[in-house]
Amino acid sequence: MGASPQPLRILVLLRAVNMDRISEGFLRCALEGGHTVHVALEQDKDRRGGATGARSLFDVLLDEYPGFSYEGLPPREETWIYPATKLRSAIDLLRYYEPEFVEADDLRKRACTRAPWYMRFPAALGAFRVRSLRRVTDLLLRGVERRMPVSRRSMNMMRDFEPDVVIVSPLVETGSPQGDHLRAADRLGIPTVLVVASWDNLTTKGVIRDVPDMTIVWNEDQVREAIELHGVPSDRVVATGAHSHDHWFEWKPATDPEEFARKVGLDAGRPFLLYVCSSGFIAGDDEPEFVREWARRLAASGDPNSKPSA
Repeated sequence: MGASPQPLRILVLLRAVNMDRISEGFLRCALEGGHTVHVALEQDKDRRGGATGARSLFDVLLDEYPGFSYEGLPPREETWIYPATKLRSAIDLLRYYEPEFVEADDLRKRACTRAPWYMRFPAALGAFRVRSLRRVTDLLLRGVERRMPVSRRSMNMMRDFEPDVVIVSPLVETGSPQGDHLRAADRLGIPTVLVVASWDNLTTKGVIRDVPDMTIVWNEDQVREAIELHGVPSDRVVATGAHSHDHWFEWKPATDPEEFARKVGLDAGRPFLLYVCSSGFIAGDDEPEFVREWARRLAASGDPNSKPSA
């Protein structure tokens, strides 16, 4: 990608350092386009599977691009942030009583554990299944939430960096405080963008309360989800592909098939299937038995290549 004739100053606000690979595609694209990018990390969270203090992708980008910088933000000391987070978690709980989520019992239970006490009792009674009560409660909660202060820390950070655009991700976690950045940017007249981080973010997380100027999604399914489940105007959503996986296309195999088969005890002369398991929250306790049944049916299919290896 060639340099942009009008380089931008881009402020990217991410939840934590473990979002480095998720954000790599659009960060490299912006940096290779000649833009200045500053990443601010809201949580001190090490990369999954990495040792404390291990180098992140952000350290690599720091070495590769003079226009890149990043920092970890200190904990927010604004006194209203705790009640605001609980209030936002209450709003997020209500979405799981909408007809689209009628069978999403696990998601509803998870949202309930994060909701404030004043939501748990009516939720336990099933009160929020009544549409009129749910609508009134949602309007009340959102009205109070909209009157929360604009974050001075967010505004000061933006005044210091003077960005041309503010990008947030993931935004949709239950009770997420990232909407405060959107409000601060809106107060300062700075355009905002949500980069959807994963395939399920618009269906299994919280609701978008503050609508950014542009929402970047993976595909047309997510376009529909943003519009129908979050009320994002259709002219503010664009599908660009699964940017979180752009770096996969540059990966090279570390070994050849024969060597890999020897390492894991497979017959190198036969094809094999890889089943990538889901999380315990999504799959529950049934997945190991499903894999065993799947393997048994393959073995009984009559295909000579599907018989178990010795």
